[in-house]
Amino acid sequence: MSKNSTYNPPMKMITLGDSGVGKTCILSRFVNGVFDNKIVATTGVDAFSKKVTVDQITYSVQVYDTMGQEKFRSGIDSYYRGCNGALFVYDITMPSSFKAVEEWVNTMKQKGDATTSFVLVGNKEDLATNRMVSIEEGQELAKKIGCPYIECSALTGTKIEDIFTTLIRDAAPNMEKADAQLKKLRVSISQTKTTSEGSSCC
Repeated sequence: MSKNSTYNPPMKMITLGDSGVGKTCILSRFVNGVFDNKIVATTGVDAFSKKVTVDQITYSVQVYDTMGQEKFRSGIDSYYRGCNGALFVYDITMPSSFKAVEEWVNTMKQKGDATTSFVLVGNKEDLATNRMVSIEEGQELAKKIGCPYIECSALTGTKIEDIFTTLIRDAAPNMEKADAQLKKLRVSISQTKTTSEGSSCC
């Protein structure tokens, strides 16, 4: 793809993680540039959209913000499919949310696409003095999953842009490859149809 261009198909992403880890706050900071401390727990699936320029290419990013409560999880199954990127978010002051990440990853792998790119996110870096999950633990889990690891703070905005830039860079090649294959398939179908029509008898 040429530089200084716009990529037309939307890049679809999903945030996954336990309730209370700050997924919605991260998205509010990313899309609106603000921290909203009045945000309530998501009970459905919300969608956030933003145009993001990475390496001189502008992408239309659509992020699905999912609920983390156990009782609502079956309601997000259909959102796993077709995602180009997934953010697995935990709270560095909440060990249980860190332990739950692997379950979220396994679910994404089972119900999503094999080409989906991942980023592991440790949120609430501003509460580092209350940290209960070390940086090393986060790095080790990211290595196990096979994805980048970034700690951020939705409150201060630290590393929020880095999260999405990293995920877009990782997801873009697979997305472009899939689109190229789809276009090739459409051309092949069109040519086959034209040949078939041309050889038919009256």
